[in-house]
Amino acid sequence: MNNGKAARAEEAPRFTRRITWRRVDEEGEEEFGLLESDSAPHWILQGLVDFPVDDDKALWVRYLVACDANWQTRRVLLATATNPLKLVDFPDVKPLITLTADGMGNWSMNERERPDLQGCLDVDLGCSPSTNTLPIRRLNLGAGESAEVTAAWVRFPDLSVQPLHQRYTRLAPHRYRYESLESSFTADLTVDNDGLVVDYPGGWRRTMG
Repeated sequence: MNNGKAARAEEAPRFTRRITWRRVDEEGEEEFGLLESDSAPHWILQGLVDFPVDDDKALWVRYLVACDANWQTRRVLLATATNPLKLVDFPDVKPLITLTADGMGNWSMNERERPDLQGCLDVDLGCSPSTNTLPIRRLNLGAGESAEVTAAWVRFPDLSVQPLHQRYTRLAPHRYRYESLESSFTADLTVDNDGLVVDYPGGWRRTMG
């Protein structure tokens, strides 16, 4: 009996980081956790985001992103509410969006195939800086190297999902340039040793963790 409990404890995902980010361009905050597991999924990103919709309204977003050992996105759960008390935690919260990927670029959304997302290995949540970590860790670029990727981009507040072509360039050990190849948007991100954002100019800044 005790051996069984010990085995289950080893398999349970465990927090490795807890972070708070605050918006610098408008109101908004995120409480984020990174979990690691000895079994699949290997990495789990989860967060609760206060996302401003207009001057007097906010949308609360709870998400979970499950990745394999190579940081490829395999499952995404996302739910929203106007009251954070309604977003206790998964699996108690019923997700509005469920994305699944096979790690080879094939995706489905709410159990329907999404061939337009073919080739995407990452999810990019437009409400959070956390998913920048996925290509940063997956690509493991050397200084001066760059790579183009296509992410399954979840837009907010409409929650549409579409492919987004991007480029990441490693400028220094803790600095990456992010470029959207479908617009003129560029940002030089400061990250920590785990590839988690410390400063996202014009977007987010870490306040804890």
